[in-house]
Amino acid sequence: MTELFVNNEQVTLPDKFSTEVIEGNPFINPIGETSLDITCSLLEPANAYIFGYLHRTNSKKDISQSLDCKLLVDATEYYGKCIILEFSDEEVKFQLVFKNSIFTYAISEDLELRHLNLGTAVINPGEIISNFDKTYPEVDFQLLMVYNPDITYSFAGFQLVDGDLLNRLTYVWNGTTHLLTYGLDGENVNLNGMFANGDLRIKKVLYSPQPYLSAIVKKIINALGFQLGVNEITEHPVYKYAIIVNGATSLHYSDMLPDWTVKKFIEQVQIWQNCRFIYNSITGVVDIRYNHRNSQNPTYTELEVLDDFSGASEEEDPVMNRQRNIEYNLPDTDGYKYTRIDQKILEEFPNVGMSAGTLQAAVTALMANGNPSWIYYFDNSDPLLIMQGGMPKIVHEYPMLQNNPDTDSADETLDIVPAEMKLITFYVRDRSSNATSSWVYTMVPVNRESSILLTDIDDTQHSMPVDDAIQDPSSITGDKETSEVMQIVLYSGYRNAEVKGAFVSMEGLPEPYTRSVSDIYPDGGFHTLVSTTPQVDNLLSLDHLNRHLYEQELEIDPSKRYRFRFFRPMRDLDITDIFVINGEYYRAYQFHKTITSDGMDEVIEGEFYKLK
Repeated sequence: MTELFVNNEQVTLPDKFSTEVIEGNPFINPIGETSLDITCSLLEPANAYIFGYLHRTNSKKDISQSLDCKLLVDATEYYGKCIILEFSDEEVKFQLVFKNSIFTYAISEDLELRHLNLGTAVINPGEIISNFDKTYPEVDFQLLMVYNPDITYSFAGFQLVDGDLLNRLTYVWNGTTHLLTYGLDGENVNLNGMFANGDLRIKKVLYSPQPYLSAIVKKIINALGFQLGVNEITEHPVYKYAIIVNGATSLHYSDMLPDWTVKKFIEQVQIWQNCRFIYNSITGVVDIRYNHRNSQNPTYTELEVLDDFSGASEEEDPVMNRQRNIEYNLPDTDGYKYTRIDQKILEEFPNVGMSAGTLQAAVTALMANGNPSWIYYFDNSDPLLIMQGGMPKIVHEYPMLQNNPDTDSADETLDIVPAEMKLITFYVRDRSSNATSSWVYTMVPVNRESSILLTDIDDTQHSMPVDDAIQDPSSITGDKETSEVMQIVLYSGYRNAEVKGAFVSMEGLPEPYTRSVSDIYPDGGFHTLVSTTPQVDNLLSLDHLNRHLYEQELEIDPSKRYRFRFFRPMRDLDITDIFVINGEYYRAYQFHKTITSDGMDEVIEGEFYKLK
């Protein structure tokens, strides 16, 4: 028997009611669970009441709003949403959605990230430094230094504003050691030695919070009206440290994000991390699950098929990352040019393998005899090394991942990209000191979105007067070199205290990273941030993601999608199980279940891929 309740009221179904419910495997075909269109009569008094008398001219029913529903089939209850598609004077047509379709429906095509109320970052100046030793979920953001080449302004020999760095950190000598402090904490800061020679004083309270990706994900899910359940990204030893690079000084979390729709954000995270946002209709929460974890300890279900047939081979896009070509949409900046070298360059210049056992040995050898016309392989893998100005340089960290042998082009392009990184020299000195005898080489992410406070006069750029900006705010233009992408960096609490020059006692400088080792120093050294094998490993490279996430998922044969009809098992059927059919193993793509007034048909049709 089948009964449908909408807003707790029973719908009068047609005498010969029949529909089909299509359920997709969320890890391969994340369509959720959706019925075909259902038509009911509005001439039935109960239906007219339930659907707000849509057929009347004075009806105030908002058909854009979904209605809560419960489908009772053979004593099994399915909770979901009823979505009105169209109506006439006599009928209403609607669709029922269940499971992940409920979450998908909540994300309209044009819902903008920056239009969501994601809350505001609360800055406690007294906790900025101690928070560097914490991570999400203890803290939602960090105030990491970010390099921006557009924010240095010179006047009478002084470098003003932030000295190229957002969230500028400084040191204060307490008589025993140099203590780390936030440079723009609202206190008067002696400019002497901090940014340049001189004794100008500034007082600014400007912060550019760098939010954790997982914190933003939770805020987005909450803003959509859902609760976050399990987020397996926060359990990953690497990607739980993912931080979004932000150059805005707004404390609103929505302003720290790219100009994307919510749908694009979720799709990009799912592709990049090979995970799925799955609405759990039992708990009423959204879980974020890694695809590969679902297949690590699978449940095996044997199906009794009625016939043995399969669809013809179909030309389809790959459904798994381990079978896709994936590339990063890297911005066209000088820094990113070195992270993916054109294939023509790789083919034309000699590629030389290095026998050096360590990166330090390779760097030392190249500094002595490096050929600027050669490309060097260390550890026989990416990244590569070239010579630049007599120094080795690490390059080609983000080539396209090529898992699809049938094409040379990308199946997926990611606008979530690793941050551009820069090695800077950071002097360890008191705010009132001009000393340059002690320093730390440290890596910082680069942000190229900023206001351009310059005017063109006779093709010459001049600093913009504040008065001009007040009179015409539109004159403040923006640099949008990275506006299309969302840059990611990792921060795991690493504090760099490898002082160069004269030794001084100091607190370690917080250092984010993308690669396991820093850039190579001007003196040929480097430091290790994360111990990895191989020694030089970019943890945000598509190769690393492939090895540690994409390839961990059970592989299917995508060349043929099989269709079988089988009897409905006695127990509830979980579409994410591994299915045993005629002694062979399959992963389900989707199920087609027929429901009539008498209940669910005993026979289900399923579409499957065979496991390799």
